[in-house]
Amino acid sequence: MRAEAARGGATRRHPARAWMKAPPSRRASLARPKGPVKYAPVSSSCGTMKKGDEAPDFELPADDGSTVSLGSFRGKKNVVLCFYPKNRLFGCPSKKVFEMAESMVSAYPEIQSTGTVVLAISSDTVADQARFVREWGVPYRHLSDTTKEVCRRYAGLNMARLARRSTFVVDRDGVIQGTFRGFDAATHGTEVLELLRGLN
Repeated sequence: MRAEAARGGATRRHPARAWMKAPPSRRASLARPKGPVKYAPVSSSCGTMKKGDEAPDFELPADDGSTVSLGSFRGKKNVVLCFYPKNRLFGCPSKKVFEMAESMVSAYPEIQSTGTVVLAISSDTVADQARFVREWGVPYRHLSDTTKEVCRRYAGLNMARLARRSTFVVDRDGVIQGTFRGFDAATHGTEVLELLRGLN
């Protein structure tokens, strides 16, 4: 490829070659961008919910055919929202997904005793959620967020545009009292239980 091309009777030097041939004292000015620097906007795929925030209400279909509204528990129950990518992924079969949630399942009876509801949420369809719950005997409802709007707002989305694995503990007043991201799956149920006991 030619480094120089005639255009309108004048030659134009390739910018990379111009920088290489310039003396060191001029290289900084040649490398500096022309005009104001434009920064990319903050990605809407990043969940922004944190402790102390009021939990945004939502309504989603569940594996059992019901429709669940977060607001329906206000004044009555604490709610644990468990976001995760998907029930079945390439290289991550449903058994592995269940193992990631196993400590929460094991702690569920004690979590229930604190006056708490557990809801798992992913972008799987209602049919997929029903099959997963039935296959592994999960004792709490799984909600279907196929538009990913709830997942995006709470957990944020990863590079594959799926929910980041994260958990939010919402108290009876609808306020987020704890968030868990990048947690140890083996001890997660116990950690959530301890936080709930501290609320009562």
